[in-house]
Amino acid sequence: MKRLNIIGILILNISSIFLSISNVHGECEPDTIYQFQFDAGIKYPKLRYILNYDNQKKITQQITQNWNDITKKFINYQKLNNTFNGNGKNIEAITYVWNEGPSNWDNWSKYTSTYDANLNNTETIYYTWKSSSSAWINDSKTVNTYDAQNNRLSRTTFSWSSTSSSWTNRFQNISTFTNNKVTTRIDYAWDKDNSIWEPYNKITYTYDGNANLDQTISQGWNLGNTQWDNEYRNTFSYNSDNLEILNTEEEWDNGWKISGQTNSTYNPNKDITEESIQVWNPNDLKWENSYKTLYTYNINNDLLAIDYFSSWSISSNDFNFHTRDEYICDGILAIRSVDLNQVYIYPNPCIDHAFTISANKPGDFSITDYTGRVIQTGFLEVGSNKIFQSFPNGLYFIKTANTIERLIILR
Repeated sequence: MKRLNIIGILILNISSIFLSISNVHGECEPDTIYQFQFDAGIKYPKLRYILNYDNQKKITQQITQNWNDITKKFINYQKLNNTFNGNGKNIEAITYVWNEGPSNWDNWSKYTSTYDANLNNTETIYYTWKSSSSAWINDSKTVNTYDAQNNRLSRTTFSWSSTSSSWTNRFQNISTFTNNKVTTRIDYAWDKDNSIWEPYNKITYTYDGNANLDQTISQGWNLGNTQWDNEYRNTFSYNSDNLEILNTEEEWDNGWKISGQTNSTYNPNKDITEESIQVWNPNDLKWENSYKTLYTYNINNDLLAIDYFSSWSISSNDFNFHTRDEYICDGILAIRSVDLNQVYIYPNPCIDHAFTISANKPGDFSITDYTGRVIQTGFLEVGSNKIFQSFPNGLYFIKTANTIERLIILR
């Protein structure tokens, strides 16, 4: 097998999920995302993402932190600042990296984007930071063109030449449309020796009666025979809600041969709940698991967690790797304390087997996990109440008669 397209799609989705998180939340936007790594069924902290939004629910800042097992603290790693125009379009994004020595953020990369009157992205320029001259240096640029219906006809990528101090051609793709649906896309690479665009990949798209993508065929350019050779074919199936439930991939080898498939399931709210990727074993004539992703929501359709599984083990009949992203959002809490000092939890995050709840009113309390399952109950006295626990790492909620507060366990 040369490659599996649907696996690449999954990896791309994972890497971009934080920038599109508002699209999968029903009632709120998460302010914190914790990523955990599982080892022998035990959950260990790995990363933390801290998010800020503007009044258009656009992410204006995302701070990424790594967990330090020695200090039991999250350490700054990377920061992304986004700037949007009045139409909600991202016009600038700056990435910083944490410099532990002087304890400050250093410039790393930046891109700026411009748009036409129809809000189509016409140009994006990428820069890298040159510390020796304290200046942003051109790196690459993309230029897009559109038709009257705002369909993107072409996308051209340029690289910056420091020798000639000019933009040089690199890649280009050109698309054709029918009824505002893309029907073909041809990818080109710039042949600088002959100063021409050389084709290397072509994708043909067809659709069903509901205008859903029915099939794509990918072909590679055969320079010797000057023709397109089949490489991959993807066929899509949908449920009655026109949600994709199956993506079957085939490879060309003197005929189409099955190579992989992606299965997707949804809840009654049409939210995706599971996505599994399998590859076909032609020797044993059976499907083998490759990747699996599980999505958990609350009653408001807010995304609570995403579990990622990879590297299937035939011997153990299970995945070798499991990570989880848990989303924390104040909107998930049904009610908040009227008096912010009524209940106070410390240390929070808790890195030991005990934490303290300080209360100014007596009453019952309960502790639930992120799914709402009650895992501990008790009674709070006025003052400090030490709570002993052996919960797995993760997000929990402490509830009293009129308060819900969140607790993070990290050990």
